[in-house]
Amino acid sequence: AVITTPRIATAFESLGVEYFNTFAGSPVCCAAGLSMLHVLSKERLQDNALKVGNYLLELFRDAQSRNEMIGDIRGSGLFLGVELVRDRRTLEPATEATSFVCSVLKDKY
Repeated sequence: AVITTPRIATAFESLGVEYFNTFAGSPVCCAAGLSMLHVLSKERLQDNALKVGNYLLELFRDAQSRNEMIGDIRGSGLFLGVELVRDRRTLEPATEATSFVCSVLKDKY
């Protein structure tokens, strides 16, 4: 629950704020966030994600050269996407194949 004056509520509403969450500002959450940022920096996890991501991009591009179903490959670091198409010219989505691949990967991993 939020208790405030109508004037303050209207100010938040005009900014598009419709949701309040008291968990976000707790000292415990802040400490957890700071600890996570410390580990990211100390262990160079972003650098590692970029290195591994670039390696995956190479593997995906190699697979793309051998498989007409791979349309586009995009992303950065470990946030990568592989588009499956029925036809590279028209970019018609390979919906059934994509569903199959997702199901296999979900079951296997």
